[in-house]
Amino acid sequence: MMSMEASAADEDRKASGIYLVYIAYFGSLPEGEFSPMSQHLRVLDDVLEGSSATDSLIRSYKRSFNGFAAKLTEKEREKLANKEAGVVSDFENKILKPQTTRSWDFMGFSETARPKPALESDVIVGVFDTGIWPESQSFSDKDFGPPPEKWKDVIGARIYNSLNDTSDNSVRDRDGHGSHTASIAAGNNVENTNVLAAYDDAISDGIDIISASLGFNNAPALHGDPITIGAFHAMARGILTVNSAGNRGPTVYTIDSVAPWLVSVAASTTDRKIIDRVVLGNGKELTGCSFNYFIMKGSMYPIVYRNVTSRRDVCTEFLSKMGGKILLCDSTYGDDGAHWAGAAGTIKLDGTGVASIVPLPTIALNQNDLEIVQSYYSSTNKAEAKILKSEAIKDSSAPVVASFSSRGANPVIPEIMKPDITAPGVDILAAYSPIPKLADNQSVQYNILSGTSMSCPHVAGVAAYVKSVHPAWSASAIQSALMTTARPMEVSTNLQGVLDFGSGHVDPVKATSSGLVYETSTNNYTQMLCNMGYNTTLSKPFKVKFLRTVTNVGNSSSTYKAEVILGKQPPMLDYETRYDIAAVKVKVDPSMLSFKLENEKKSFVVIITGQGMTSESLMESRTLVWSDGTHTVKGPIIAYIDVY
Repeated sequence: MMSMEASAADEDRKASGIYLVYIAYFGSLPEGEFSPMSQHLRVLDDVLEGSSATDSLIRSYKRSFNGFAAKLTEKEREKLANKEAGVVSDFENKILKPQTTRSWDFMGFSETARPKPALESDVIVGVFDTGIWPESQSFSDKDFGPPPEKWKDVIGARIYNSLNDTSDNSVRDRDGHGSHTASIAAGNNVENTNVLAAYDDAISDGIDIISASLGFNNAPALHGDPITIGAFHAMARGILTVNSAGNRGPTVYTIDSVAPWLVSVAASTTDRKIIDRVVLGNGKELTGCSFNYFIMKGSMYPIVYRNVTSRRDVCTEFLSKMGGKILLCDSTYGDDGAHWAGAAGTIKLDGTGVASIVPLPTIALNQNDLEIVQSYYSSTNKAEAKILKSEAIKDSSAPVVASFSSRGANPVIPEIMKPDITAPGVDILAAYSPIPKLADNQSVQYNILSGTSMSCPHVAGVAAYVKSVHPAWSASAIQSALMTTARPMEVSTNLQGVLDFGSGHVDPVKATSSGLVYETSTNNYTQMLCNMGYNTTLSKPFKVKFLRTVTNVGNSSSTYKAEVILGKQPPMLDYETRYDIAAVKVKVDPSMLSFKLENEKKSFVVIITGQGMTSESLMESRTLVWSDGTHTVKGPIIAYIDVY
């Protein structure tokens, strides 16, 4: 992935001090004749000190919205911020992080489940990521027709380098992440480093769905988030953006994807689980995780115990003792160093619950099982073990939201629930670039990775399928269909409930036949931004009303009845939550909607009242269900106290 941070070594600006790349966002393009480039150069000429505007300008956004990226010192940025030249916001162009099979079958979307495969060739998915390896079989155009006529450029890839660095201008994937996510979603893509530049082109070129497996370490304000800004303009053109939720779980308030016009995707397991086993010298067998494709040739191997915290610990202090032995270490580190030191294998602590590819026979154990091995080691002078080859087993508890998946509530807009939905993001097999080497220095065409980066393109692929069946649907209609048809999740295995999984697990088949859809217009979102200061205090008696409108996309003559379902309330943070209905009551008015026409719209009001929530009842959740006997349209409702 290419860096978006500017260097301080540029000779032309050295006298002005350190500079960074900043984005100046001006909003939508004005109607009529207008030259964005002239405006951008004029603004830069006014704020720059000792440098030309053309040298400073990195990128001019002029196809789908108005803005530019330029190299500025902090003093110049302050002058830009204080100018009355239509600048909506300015922010540093920071690096975005990648949020790093069986999954489609698990979702109920096998090859035989697609009734209209020919239509899917008319939908284009744009993937913003680290590049692509086009020779992969996952991107073969076999059985595909020509690109859709609406596409305004060659189906392929672009590079966006915010520093115009000509030394690295290849779209080829150097770390495998882009190829992996692109092959999960669909295949043909638009790449990005500079997110706004990618949006500017993608919107203009005719993309239908955008998959963005990128995010920040912390959710930025809306006006400083290029994904949020770009997705807003995409939404206004009918293009839905699907975005990874982030990998900072399981703590609450860690989600990175917060805007309501984004489909924010959490990561969950499938019913295929990769496990590993270790057999101790006393006959005890323990189960852990790793992608261990090695077969240990001997019967048993001596164990050497060492608390390893880095590769250097093994390579310098323990090198002579490692040959032919299994390293037992207290931390999540150790396998790379043990490999370099010539160890036969590694037994280490499992810090994530997610398997990873290892360079030598390795098993990651939970804390309790690791202590069993340590106890065995201390009980004998001849501790030994054998690590078995990994195997796949059926996981009947799936889907469960992964521990790494970022959780709600929404840290930027508390009134908007996030995440929206969850999809497979653990142990996902997909295409890979041959450039990055695995731990044992091998190149592969396919690799297994985990992260919300993997779950995001699953939902993007489903969104593309829905778009192919309903080409006239708006971005919000597709988002609604994905969320209201999602499969319910078990609260008992997902401790934070809707803050873990949102509406539930994506269901590709049901999403094409949702019955009703909630449509949200650009004006609705604009009004929300104007009212961002609104925040109801739930610690006192409250009454809140929400007006909602649905569109009938099912049978022309149908009647839907409303039901409010009380769900078990998960513990939020470390507080004990009461399982009663005293804190929150929900009423729907009217509770019945009758339609006589297709695409007919009906409105209703959701009234939420309560006597006040306390530290014993930080969160209450309900599910509003509309049903006509054929379609079930679900929507979660949560009321919570913002403790931050």
